[in-house]
Amino acid sequence: MSIPRPSDASAPRIAPRARRHTVAAALALVALLAAAGDLAAQAVEPRGQWFPDRRAFPPLLADPREVQLATGLAWTNLFRPDAGAAERPQFAFDDPEDMRRDLHGTVALGTTLPLWGTEPWPEGGIVVAAQAGVFARFRVEEPSRDYAASDWMVALPIEIERNPFAARLRIVHRSSHLGDEVIEDIGVRRIEFGHEALELLLARRLGNGRVYGGGAWIFRSNTEHERLLAGRGIRDDAALQLGIDGTWVSWADGRLGLLAGVDWQSAQRTGWRDQFSAIAGIAARGPAGGLRLVIRYFDGPSSVGEFFLTHESFWSIELVAER
Repeated sequence: MSIPRPSDASAPRIAPRARRHTVAAALALVALLAAAGDLAAQAVEPRGQWFPDRRAFPPLLADPREVQLATGLAWTNLFRPDAGAAERPQFAFDDPEDMRRDLHGTVALGTTLPLWGTEPWPEGGIVVAAQAGVFARFRVEEPSRDYAASDWMVALPIEIERNPFAARLRIVHRSSHLGDEVIEDIGVRRIEFGHEALELLLARRLGNGRVYGGGAWIFRSNTEHERLLAGRGIRDDAALQLGIDGTWVSWADGRLGLLAGVDWQSAQRTGWRDQFSAIAGIAARGPAGGLRLVIRYFDGPSSVGEFFLTHESFWSIELVAER
């Protein structure tokens, strides 16, 4: 049986600037690796300890795929009828007009375990860790609370801090999956989205905030070889990321404050289209950890791997646990 393919009209057009972006991403990653090596070289001779209770590179506040423990509600247009099926043969819901704005429950179940770290020196330290997380969506307006899709991530980061600078170098595996309900009831075809990548981010502290930037070299991609995407000319070799975030704690003896962040990403697999995420909210901290309550706005190619070519915009409210 032949596999139906979307028409050429639905295929993403890789912009002429894509090759230039790929070269720029590779050069930027080389420069960032050199800078991170210089950062590590400046460190004093380390004396290590197993399972330290600290991080050298705090989590990114606005990145929608930062490994963390969180739950929320998102009002999204991911399944709007005029979006089409950019990654796969066309599918449709029973009431397509109702999909112009769908309510999704979002769940992020993830953790970062510091494995080894240097004894901290006055300017910073080095921490080697392990990360694992899953990011899931559920269509909560449905009586069955349909499981829509999820992305899985496993990573091994090396974090380096030497104030006011910090770096995170990590090897990342990512894969995506569809829920049974959207496969069986709606007939959505799963695509093989996933990759292994080497990521590097550099950050500079600015008062209570920081600016960061970096990129990823994707050395193995399942997405490029997906049969439903054949003939699209999709390449999946590189990605870029920039952002700024910060927390300003000023109330209740430093236990309560404000936070905000903006994150921009662009990947070769989407033709270097812009993905934008911004958050603002409040943070509460105690001796054993804390909570963040944030509002997020997202616009760009969906961060859900199964729909990575579909443009999505949403507002969400999220509750995030901090260690």
